[in-house]
Amino acid sequence: MLASLRIAPQGMSSAQQLLREWRPSLFAHLTDLKLPSYRGERGFRFDTYGYRVGDVVYANQYSDSISGVSGGGGGPEPTVAQFVLSGWIRFENPTRSFTVGPGHMCVRDTREPWRFWYGPGTVHRWIMLPRPLIMSHLRTPSLLGAATVGASSSPEARTLISYLEMLKAQDQRALTPAGRRAIEECAAILLAGVVSGTTAAGRQESENATCEAARLVIDRNLTKADLSPATVARDMGISVRTLHRAFTAVDDSVMGYARRRRTQEAHAELVRAGGAAKISEIAEKWNFSDSSHFIRQFKELYGETPAAYARGVRRESME
Repeated sequence: MLASLRIAPQGMSSAQQLLREWRPSLFAHLTDLKLPSYRGERGFRFDTYGYRVGDVVYANQYSDSISGVSGGGGGPEPTVAQFVLSGWIRFENPTRSFTVGPGHMCVRDTREPWRFWYGPGTVHRWIMLPRPLIMSHLRTPSLLGAATVGASSSPEARTLISYLEMLKAQDQRALTPAGRRAIEECAAILLAGVVSGTTAAGRQESENATCEAARLVIDRNLTKADLSPATVARDMGISVRTLHRAFTAVDDSVMGYARRRRTQEAHAELVRAGGAAKISEIAEKWNFSDSSHFIRQFKELYGETPAAYARGVRRESME
């Protein structure tokens, strides 16, 4: 294990103090760490498993909700690539903001400070390399000046991950100095390829990642009456404007998605009830303003009213 922090259930002030005292050298580029949504009854967990070969660090990481600042601290300035498997990571600086969701990645130069937020239970892979090493392999060094966001499924990203996973099986102690340098150079070349291959599509990928992360938040809160763009944006740590812009880019809206998902869940409930469920009760459970609103949404999505659909379910069950 490269780093770990476990905070047992306790008050917020004492938990925050433990976090301030936690200073693993591996994360020297991180400052101002906070627990934005700490739940004292559950505690907090942060675990990083991986390996280090020379100046290459590769790890799998789990983290509960945490925020902080990455980079700009005047110390080591590594280049960090993060590949999100579940949950989400939000980044913001004075000129740009984006969310990296499942199936997406981000490469950052930590010379520049970025405020970040991890969503609850976020799992991701990451690689850290010295900035000069990757700069020497970029045809356009300025590409590293801004964060690069893309899909983890790109050929370049898959090749890099496959290479790093392969190194897990190697006996690091048996490597010669020349072998370590070769591994560092190969990792830097592959990461430079990721940066070069994904920069052009960065903005669209960022918007898609924001939408994916927002959909996860919406899905978790469908039964809550106060679900709104404001509550979704607050949960993600982004502005409402950024949230709306991301959904507009994919020809959708925040509450349009929420209504579809609520209608789908109501449909599933009708099927489970075998046509015996009361339409008014389902409408209330899934937070439609009234039965007529629910009926309109259901008919738009499924081509008939809930009552007609329930009758069909009843007939099928009797045959």
